[in-house]
Amino acid sequence: MDALTEARFDDVLRNRLEALYATLPQGPVHTRLTDVVEQAHHEYRKRGRPGVT
Repeated sequence: MDALTEARFDDVLRNRLEALYATLPQGPVHTRLTDVVEQAHHEYRKRGRPGVT
């Protein structure tokens, strides 16, 4: 995956997650989900996207 495609993928993923968050009521579940997704994204980026060449 080239850098431009990777950047677009990240933008689409981020936009979809933000849209999902907008539908959730604010509170502990929303906060926890946000934390989990941010940590997963960090780990995903750190590992260099397993399975993608």
